[in-house]
Amino acid sequence: ELEADLAGWERDQKRPLFEALDECCRKLPLALRKAVQMFYFDGLRGREAAEALQVNAATVRKRLERARALLHDCLQSEL
Repeated sequence: ELEADLAGWERDQKRPLFEALDECCRKLPLALRKAVQMFYFDGLRGREAAEALQVNAATVRKRLERARALLHDCLQSEL
C-alpha cells in the first residue's frame, strides 16, 4: 500500500510538467506538431514519418529540431 501511495505521489509531482508539455505541443505550428506526433508518440522512424508526410528525411529532422527548440522555450516560460 505504501508503494502505491508513493507511486501516486510521484505521478502527481510530474503532472504539471506533462500538462505544460501538452500545452506547448498544441502551440506548435501544424507541420512541426505532426512531425513530433509521428516520431515521439506514434514511434515512427524518421524515414517512415517522412514518407507519411511526403517530405524527405532531412525535412523531418529539421522540423524535429525546430520543434524541440520551441518546446524548450515554451516549457521554460510555462514552468
